[in-house]
Amino acid sequence: MKMAIQRLERSFPPLFTELHGKVKSLEFRTRRNGLIEISARRKPKQPETEKQKAVKRAYGRIYQMWTQLSDEEKEYYNQLGKKEGLSGWNVFFREKMKGETFEIVLDATYINETLTDYVLFLFVADNQDLYNAMNDELTNIKVLDEDKTTELQFFRFTTKKESNDPLLLIKIPQIQANSYKKIYIMCKFTIENYGEAGENFFEFFDDFNDPTLSNWNVSDDAIAEVSNSKLLLKSESYKAGLTSKTEYDDTYQVIAKLTRLTLNDNYAALGFSQNIEDLYSPSRYSHRLTYFESNKTYAYAYNVETEDICSIDYASLPSQYPTLLRTVKCTHFMKSQLNRDSRTISNQSCVNDEYTHNIAIHVYKETSQSSEIELDFVAVAKAYPTEPSIYLIRKI
Repeated sequence: MKMAIQRLERSFPPLFTELHGKVKSLEFRTRRNGLIEISARRKPKQPETEKQKAVKRAYGRIYQMWTQLSDEEKEYYNQLGKKEGLSGWNVFFREKMKGETFEIVLDATYINETLTDYVLFLFVADNQDLYNAMNDELTNIKVLDEDKTTELQFFRFTTKKESNDPLLLIKIPQIQANSYKKIYIMCKFTIENYGEAGENFFEFFDDFNDPTLSNWNVSDDAIAEVSNSKLLLKSESYKAGLTSKTEYDDTYQVIAKLTRLTLNDNYAALGFSQNIEDLYSPSRYSHRLTYFESNKTYAYAYNVETEDICSIDYASLPSQYPTLLRTVKCTHFMKSQLNRDSRTISNQSCVNDEYTHNIAIHVYKETSQSSEIELDFVAVAKAYPTEPSIYLIRKI
């Protein structure tokens, strides 16, 4: 066959070669009847690019969304399509593939200092249009700075939209004092963006993949178990727990994802403290903690110098998990936050930063049963005593 091809190549007139290219681009196959079949050489199939894969996945997600629409909603798109001679599905698909952009305006007009690396807690359900534009994994987004070009880091506190209150943490490099700050969220089904890993987003991050708990000092009476990248902390004594080996001066916040809390008429707490000590009679250590009783939650501060205890009572323990747990320490200021509920202690006599540099996780046992707290991760970020508020979220 090879010799036959070579003879055939020599026999082609120059005009044929000029018009049809090199014979090497052709395939020759001998059929059973002895005839030679000539066809263009088939190019090997190229592997799909990441962009092509993303488009294919986006198509699947959008089609799934279409099937979940009510008959009335489909009819709405059908009516839109009639104006252009398109089906309702085509109009719906085009709308979703085009994507949507949302403007978020933060009000910092009442803040007299420039904020750097400010972490914004954005509850996605605060805007129904934004919620609807995001996919189930909260991954079809880009977060952009005011120039609409620079991408901002974000961290997915929840990784499923159907969680009780989906939450994104967004790091904003700078917010000028006494100003409004704009950022943008672009939602598009061809975008796949899982956000930053915790260790790249926070000052400190432990998602408990290390069973040795090398970042922590563990008290003798604490039972600390790491399983499936979660920390389960139990107490076999009146005071037990963990403190971080790293100290955090200045103004910081501890952010935790609380996945389970079992108190059995005991106590648990998380925040900042230098040592594992009893909250009710701390002899020489200050505390800045979010503190749990059997049916209540407190924002709790103790000042060793004045021996004052300050606390603000929450209505009840969290009813759903996972739960955002946030404790902020600043000079003469403490904030405690469970999901959306936020409480502040700003009484100067009750707050002192001198001894509150370590992250602390406490569990206490006063009954025959142990108290337990389970955490998916613990992180530390910069904090400020006065924070900007969300002034506006709108689709543009």
